[in-house]
Amino acid sequence: MSGFDYLGEHVDDNTIYVTEMRELRDAYGVSRLGETVVTNISKELAGYGLGHLPSPLPLSSDEEVRLYRRGTAIGDIVSAVLEPSAGGDQRLIDYAENTDREIVAQIRELLDSYS
Repeated sequence: MSGFDYLGEHVDDNTIYVTEMRELRDAYGVSRLGETVVTNISKELAGYGLGHLPSPLPLSSDEEVRLYRRGTAIGDIVSAVLEPSAGGDQRLIDYAENTDREIVAQIRELLDSYS
């Protein structure tokens, strides 16, 4: 199992997986982070169906990163916020009107951590 499979399992188990860049660096199999490495890590995550916040990824090994599964409710919300569109606006409105308080609280927590 690759390090990225392992990260994907954590995301699937937790909806959002909070880690540090050092774990992503290690999963990618390098000892140092740089512009090219973080770009390639981002592409690798996307290949496993994973998205990340912040975007772009930070260059410091100590920085926190939040991973989520693209195409899930959280992934759709992140896309709606980060890639504004009329469809995304409607998706956010629908989530706000039709979800329970716990999901709305999770959305607020995610958005607060991004800002």
